[in-house]
Amino acid sequence: MEQKLQVSHHKLGTSDLKMLIQLIRVYEEAFEMKNFKLPGTSYLQSLLEKDHIIFYVALLDNQVIGGLTAHTIPSVYFESSEIY
Repeated sequence: MEQKLQVSHHKLGTSDLKMLIQLIRVYEEAFEMKNFKLPGTSYLQSLLEKDHIIFYVALLDNQVIGGLTAHTIPSVYFESSEIY
């Protein structure tokens, strides 16, 4: 019998520094970032604490296999924010 893979997703919060680092490593490989140097952990932690940056990860067996980074910015078209 074939076993189905269970992929889940998780929005990162302030206690998810390890997952953010895993996500950045996925980006590094996917975007072929040569000579990439990971920012310091205090800087990365500060990103997790910002309301205008959103990180989601895709997980397989509790390992990050993908994700996205979104930024909210004020809109010039209406009185709200937009996500990019």
